[in-house]
Amino acid sequence: MPALKIKENRINFNIMAMIKRLGLCMMVMTLLGSACKKYADPPPYFEEYGEDSVTTQRKVLIISIDGLSGAQLEKANLPNLQKLTETAKYSYAQLKNVNSTDAASWTTLLTGVGFGKHQIYDSTFQYVPSGDISEGEDESTPYVPNVINYIQQTKPGYKTALITPWQNLAKYVAVADYPYAVNNDASVKDSAVALMRLNTLGVMFLDFNSAELAGNAGKYDISDAGYKGALDKIDGYIGEVVTALKARANYNAEDWLIMITSPRGEVLMNQNQVLL
Repeated sequence: MPALKIKENRINFNIMAMIKRLGLCMMVMTLLGSACKKYADPPPYFEEYGEDSVTTQRKVLIISIDGLSGAQLEKANLPNLQKLTETAKYSYAQLKNVNSTDAASWTTLLTGVGFGKHQIYDSTFQYVPSGDISEGEDESTPYVPNVINYIQQTKPGYKTALITPWQNLAKYVAVADYPYAVNNDASVKDSAVALMRLNTLGVMFLDFNSAELAGNAGKYDISDAGYKGALDKIDGYIGEVVTALKARANYNAEDWLIMITSPRGEVLMNQNQVLL
């Protein structure tokens, strides 16, 4: 769903357009590479690199709104999200994996690979063998590091946080510096605002799930009072988190990328399918 910066905000419900452009570029490069005429290789050029003069610290805030579809977001009139779209790149379209359970979607979000590679399906966040292995064969357990593993390897000074009402998700990213399992969306917001005061904070994931709960209880449509009310509250929480972000002591020396996404939208009853 979304990606954002505070100064150059980005929201991205879908990267399909980017994939199409990449495919076009690859096709053009293939055509160019197949041309008959050959040119001499230029001589090697060695450049001395000095110290990096960039002093701005790049940091990331990723917000998941579980149960929010692109179609409903487009109609919902959520002022804080709309404010972010003024300088954002975004799409209301979908990019859906074959298996779109909450666990599969979150694992894809955190690892950058699809279900076909990580094989995480249910809420245990653990690989379950298919049971189709013949006697004597070995089925190795797939292991795909999540983004927090990479951050800790490459940016050890960056503190990482994930705040969610889903306890199993917090356990899955227990490697984070602050893997908080909280009671509800209000507690997600409160914890995020408190952690925003931490100068070493580098990456924060927030998971709001009240819209999904309201959609399950009623329907995934802004005509449903419970669903729309949950979205309004989440929008307010996001506004408070962004305000706390901008109030950070070193904000002027930081370059924040804010991404807003949804692991799943409306669930089709009795089917393992998801509409975004």
